[in-house]
Amino acid sequence: MSKRLQLQETQVIALFQRHAYLQQNIDIQNTDAEFSQHWQTIEQLFEVIGKFTPDSFRVNRLPLLNLPEPILAAVSQGQLEYSKARLIARVKDESIQGRLLQQAIDEGLSQAQIQQTIQQLNQQLDQQSRSKTPAQLHQIQTRATGIAKTLKKSQVLASLSKRDQAKVEKLLDQLWEIISPEKER
Repeated sequence: MSKRLQLQETQVIALFQRHAYLQQNIDIQNTDAEFSQHWQTIEQLFEVIGKFTPDSFRVNRLPLLNLPEPILAAVSQGQLEYSKARLIARVKDESIQGRLLQQAIDEGLSQAQIQQTIQQLNQQLDQQSRSKTPAQLHQIQTRATGIAKTLKKSQVLASLSKRDQAKVEKLLDQLWEIISPEKER
């Protein structure tokens, strides 16, 4: 599309976003002839492709451009389907993400297998975080208590609306419940 429209990738993305905005706000008149011409070209391309509509492409495929580079490269090279790439991209730890990507490519993992592997990884990480030493737990409690005290003393909390203050108080209560020394581990 960039080549056909002679626009940069970011400009093409902006066309999709603008079209979505105009669809949601039907009462807004679009008098921009250049935009209309570009959008007509995009619609023609999708008619030729036949697999997507411009809207489904915007929602399901454009976000792929935001994938980490190794995952994007695997999709571009046909080593990985986009639905699997989106799953792998949800893994935040880059080293784990990289290993999972390589495993998915090498072993041809299905989408269900990738989901299962991610669940197992999350369980392992959860178990590791639960196995903190008493010193680590004390350090976390101290930090959380310090944050709460600083927040209560600062003018930031006072400048918030009553509703936002209540939200902060609720979050602090939830945090305390999580790190409370009385809570069994």
